[in-house]
Amino acid sequence: MRGFDEESDDRLVEMARAGREADTRPFEVLMRRHQGHVVANCRVITRSSADAEDLAQEVFLRVYRGLPGFQGQAKLSTWIYQITYRAGLEELQKPHRRQHYVALD
Repeated sequence: MRGFDEESDDRLVEMARAGREADTRPFEVLMRRHQGHVVANCRVITRSSADAEDLAQEVFLRVYRGLPGFQGQAKLSTWIYQITYRAGLEELQKPHRRQHYVALD
């Protein structure tokens, strides 16, 4: 994978699109490159390391599925951040995530 590590995000996106079924290495490099920021943002959203890891997996699944539609009008990191943000909002809206407050009267 050494050769892929030097490629730009834009080039890796092109390569990942072209070889989606046959070669996942370009996407793996993209994922490693952006994983730290995604997990950190997920940790802020969920306030839980375990939940952050789960949410980050969901984010990268959405990124992988969405690559054919990525038009490159924004930086890849911005696009991934938007996916993270939307996935986080959806996670926080799930019934098991809502906090229930008990009056202490």
